Amino acid sequence: MLKHRKARLVASFALLVGLMISAVGATAFARTNASTATSQVKVSATRAKSVQVLYQHTVDMSKVPAATASQLATPVRAMPLLTPAGSKAYQSWQHSNRSQNAPHNAGYTPITTASKSANLPSTFNKFNGQKDSAATCPYFGGCQPPDMAIAGSPAGLVMQSVNTSLAVYNLAGTVQSGWPKTAQAFFGVANPGACDTNGPFLSDPRLWWDAYDNRFVAAELQVEGAFGLNACPFSTLYWIAVSMSPNPSGSWSVFAINMAIGSDPTGAADYTQLGVSPDGIYVSANMFNQAGSAYDYAETIGCGPKTSPAGGIYQGFKPGQAAVKCQGYYNWTAGSVVLDTLNPTGTVGSDNSPRAEYFVGSFNSPDAAGHDCVTTACNGVVVLSMSNPAGAFPWGGAVIATAHNYLEPPGADQPSCTGGAGCVESLDLRVSATPVYHAGHIFAAHVTGITNGASQFVPGVQWWDLVPTLSAGYPAVLTGLSLAQDGLLNASSNFTALTFPVMMPTIDNDVILGYDYMGDVNFPSINFTDRRQGDPPSTMNGLGIIAVASTVSTNNGRWGDYEAMSYTASYQDTIWFSSQYANAAAGGDWITSIMRLSCGLTC
Repeated sequence: MLKHRKARLVASFALLVGLMISAVGATAFARTNASTATSQVKVSATRAKSVQVLYQHTVDMSKVPAATASQLATPVRAMPLLTPAGSKAYQSWQHSNRSQNAPHNAGYTPITTASKSANLPSTFNKFNGQKDSAATCPYFGGCQPPDMAIAGSPAGLVMQSVNTSLAVYNLAGTVQSGWPKTAQAFFGVANPGACDTNGPFLSDPRLWWDAYDNRFVAAELQVEGAFGLNACPFSTLYWIAVSMSPNPSGSWSVFAINMAIGSDPTGAADYTQLGVSPDGIYVSANMFNQAGSAYDYAETIGCGPKTSPAGGIYQGFKPGQAAVKCQGYYNWTAGSVVLDTLNPTGTVGSDNSPRAEYFVGSFNSPDAAGHDCVTTACNGVVVLSMSNPAGAFPWGGAVIATAHNYLEPPGADQPSCTGGAGCVESLDLRVSATPVYHAGHIFAAHVTGITNGASQFVPGVQWWDLVPTLSAGYPAVLTGLSLAQDGLLNASSNFTALTFPVMMPTIDNDVILGYDYMGDVNFPSINFTDRRQGDPPSTMNGLGIIAVASTVSTNNGRWGDYEAMSYTASYQDTIWFSSQYANAAAGGDWITSIMRLSCGLTC
């Protein structure tokens, strides 16, 4: 929904960083740039006095009506765009050539046809998901960008959330009875009243399949009386829902979190971020002032317990049951830099090893060394840990140097892009898709500007494999962090853009990476690639394949804001992937595609 904005480095430097971390202020030792000496970067935050939980109730999805598919004449509208520097600065960054400041990477030959390498995953059960319409974005009568989430269960049911519509499909791509449902009906959100006849403003969905407890988890934000959306009384909420069984058509426990926990009592949340760990549900938000004219800070919140003798989130909400307990921190900084988009991780499969939830963020102008990420490249990754949200809720934090610098990306090219018109946004440096934790590793990716082998300045992918270390016992805090891999992925020519990456490991920590793919000879399409553990470090299996090839340019200047993947179960070792491409039948408007990927014996 609302977004804020805030070259090459010598590769042979030590990636293992010693850390001294506490729950009240973390000092991480990291090299922030190849040309500077090792320095200390202090990570800090303020603990919220309280986090209010509201509307704790149960929703029986079998009794929630399906959304209507009525087509409205209302033209498609772009969701509001917020940037701390203002929209003019954002547009300037998207349309400027700063190739001399970008990391250099020759890249791979652009893909022109869908080809299959024996080392790439196999695609199963590929079908179209939801598309732009008044049903998927009723508040605007259709909208851009799509914003999407995916969660697939071992039983062969896959749930997709796009903007404000949720649908459930079987393996054949058939929408299940009673679906899709509007987010308003799904979460049980009341109408705000005469102050906004369009209904509650909901956006930015996230989903996760919790394989350890066999549940679906969903999240969505609500904003009223802020950002110029309406004249309703101010409210900023995150709605959280957990299915009470593996059946998404059954009962769900639902509650809302009041996100106004910080020093700005009318600060409103943007860009929903959701993570699930063995001990709780975690969310993060980018907070703006009520007018949307300035960025405030990042918030992180943990809620628990999942289960307890007195009742927990995963046990359903019954009369007399103890309320969900949520705790939070706000105003996260690294050195003097106010951080944003501290994206919580999802735990993959039934891995119950993490004794803490991790959050991952990149610098989004400037970094801790003072580089602005626009004219001078930035460096570094921020990792946080939190645990025991129903109890002591300690945290740890660290900043680690990255092997490659990164730079605010330019906009993405497509065949209709000429002189800056008809181009597609590539967002900024944030980690947009949910990072994932599995078997001691955290995988995360973002978009960066890259100078390719043809000296073209293009959006490309930078991805990381991070290895955290925790203190003994529980609750645990981050005590060490190393960077196992830092890879760049881009095409060598044709102004080819790779945007909105999402990563997911398999049971063996092989990795599948999905992304959007477009350029001056490529219409907005969907790609995926992979790497096996035996491959050279920090490399992918080329650009992979075009999983869904579009035949038309998009008429959406806004794209993204994030793609999604979901891991089902260790005994299946399959991954659901959801992304969007330009729909020729709709004149280039967006449509989503859902597919199931499996490495089998080859990756």
